[in-house]
Amino acid sequence: MSQRFKNKIGIITGAGQGIGLAIAQRMIAEGARLVINDVDSKILKKACEALGEVNCIAVPGDASEKSLTTWLRVQLPNGASWM
Repeated sequence: MSQRFKNKIGIITGAGQGIGLAIAQRMIAEGARLVINDVDSKILKKACEALGEVNCIAVPGDASEKSLTTWLRVQLPNGASWM
C-alpha cells in the first residue's frame, strides 16, 4: 500500500465506528498519524486500541462544540504537517 500520508497528521470525527473508523484504518495503513474523535468515549477508546495507540490520539466529545475545536487548535502541534 502507498505511504502517501507518511509524516502527515489528520483529524477524523465520527471515528469510533462505521465509515469514520474505516477511513481511519485506511489512512493509518497509508502512513498517517491521527487524532480521532467521537461522542461515545467507550467506542472511541476501543477504536484507538484497534488502530494502535501509537498511531492515534483519541479525543472524545462533540465536534460541533466550540470548546472541543478550540482545544484541538491549542493542544495539537503547530509545526505538524496537517492534511
